[in-house]
Amino acid sequence: MKWTSRFRYRIGKGMSSRPVNQLWVVGSIMLAITVIVGIVGLFPEDEREYWKAVSAFLTPSFMEDYEFVGFLVYLFGTIVITGGIIAILTNLLRTAGDRFLDGTANYKFHNHTLFLGYDELMIGTLKQELSLEEKNKWKSDIVVAVPKNAAAVRNAIYQHLSNDYAKHVFVIQSSRIKVDDLKKVAQVITAKKVFIIGQSDEDTHDALNLKSLGLIAALCSKQSGEPKPCMYYLRNQSTFYLIHRLEFEAKDVKESILEADLNYDEQAVELFVKASEPFNFHESIARHIIYGSYESGKQSLQLNAAKGNPHLIIYGMTPMGINLMRDVLMTQHFPERRTRITMIDNNAQEKMHFLIGRHRPFFENCHFRLRNFTNPSQDFEHKSKLNFLDVDVEFIQADMAHYQLTDDLREYAKTEGASLSIAICTDDSPQNMALAIYMPREVFEAKVPIWVYQTGDNSMNAFVDNEEKDNRYRSISIFSTMDYGVSDREESRQWKLAKIVGDDYAKKHPYKDNYNWKNIQPKDRWSSLYGALSKLSMLRFLGKELTPILLTAEETEALCIAEHNRWTTEKLLNGWEPGETKSLFVHDKIVPYDKLSQDSKNKDKEQIEAVVNALNSNKL
Repeated sequence: MKWTSRFRYRIGKGMSSRPVNQLWVVGSIMLAITVIVGIVGLFPEDEREYWKAVSAFLTPSFMEDYEFVGFLVYLFGTIVITGGIIAILTNLLRTAGDRFLDGTANYKFHNHTLFLGYDELMIGTLKQELSLEEKNKWKSDIVVAVPKNAAAVRNAIYQHLSNDYAKHVFVIQSSRIKVDDLKKVAQVITAKKVFIIGQSDEDTHDALNLKSLGLIAALCSKQSGEPKPCMYYLRNQSTFYLIHRLEFEAKDVKESILEADLNYDEQAVELFVKASEPFNFHESIARHIIYGSYESGKQSLQLNAAKGNPHLIIYGMTPMGINLMRDVLMTQHFPERRTRITMIDNNAQEKMHFLIGRHRPFFENCHFRLRNFTNPSQDFEHKSKLNFLDVDVEFIQADMAHYQLTDDLREYAKTEGASLSIAICTDDSPQNMALAIYMPREVFEAKVPIWVYQTGDNSMNAFVDNEEKDNRYRSISIFSTMDYGVSDREESRQWKLAKIVGDDYAKKHPYKDNYNWKNIQPKDRWSSLYGALSKLSMLRFLGKELTPILLTAEETEALCIAEHNRWTTEKLLNGWEPGETKSLFVHDKIVPYDKLSQDSKNKDKEQIEAVVNALNSNKL
């Protein structure tokens, strides 16, 4: 921010806060005026005579004989002028405070990190950006642009930040779908990084975010050099699912661009859109807690397949719970193991049917069943059409404290033990903690990891994460929106591994002459990410965590089979169906591993070798 804008910001912030701060602003201004007048009074003698002469020239001659009248005129003029100046100054200061509060003061930003919109889920990402700027000695500003209620948003953000962090966050009023606001207020063209967040109460949230992406792509298409990072939040899973199926082109955003009547470079727009990254906050949280230990050494929800078939129980078919289920299905596959997921919800049957409709190809071909504790006559089971799939999904409709569910948990803990994990993901944070604390005794005795979702708060960590106490709740871990963000994705070990493996594959099987990690479709980057993550889990399962990693031919073959099962699950979840010939959303390689051609088997083997080589090279 330019110094003039920062000066106006300081005045506005001071005049909008406590009376003592307002007095400080007014006193500072009066002190500045006094200093200026004092400096004028220090003029040399001849210059003071000059100002006296000017004053005498401006005084009418007829007033010289009427000293009393002159005094009255002088007094009246002094009152009027002084009162006018005070009134004007007061109005200016009050306006500055009001414009600060409502976010309508236009400040000059440059090389800033821009958040377009506000959602409480973004706090973790905001903290990541602030931490990065702190390491860089606060060289850039963090700007949050919202279309309304800037004061309320500012208060909501500040309550989650320390005073040192809060003073580097600027909240302004700006629309993410108006060209003038993007250019002149949010100043998106000069921003170094853009997060398209949107508002949590919008019915057309994802459509507006995609429209904003198109406008920003057009505005920034004339810039030289690499396109700036632009990440856009897709809240609805159906939209996120669509991104994984379709390829973006410039024409996909052309309608929103043309409405704004912008001149743009179509090729540059297409590159910008491809380089931009879709994300979902709940998916990012799920990915962090599954693979957190690889990134930071912290405990993670990594499923344990060493002692048997891994089994994850998820309480709550909420966006968090469903995204966790989806990420497990995308990544948690192991040689000679079946991954089992149990989803528990008091309205599981209705939510299950909605989920089946959204991921029909997957549920048509896998094994799943419904157990309705409130109405057992509704129970049913769907047999797998693809017998080689290594996943089972179970839905249970029951109250969270149902006695039969408690009996099942006891039995799971006794028979499955170390292979069992539990994630409690309802939207009711107090209920989540209660469910974790009052788990059956057998669950704690088996040391089953229990992950508890706290919406917007991680303060409960202090009660369960204490190594000094002999705590029966030591197996409980807290995760929340405060703990994880999305801005560290490109710097993560997982993302770098996916890029190395993707580049290696492109060199051996070039499908485009101008292959570039940033220019491939977002869905292809995501596919590479899931593939890299799954292979990390498989290597851990085989005990191959330390480098150098050496695999026997039998181990490589087992990993290839597990990877093919994982790849098939990913394709089915993203809308592909099995078929004899590859066509639109029909894939001829959704078959058992032993039915694949040798060329396809070799590609799976190459992927395994690429991951192992990358890990052994210490480039991560």
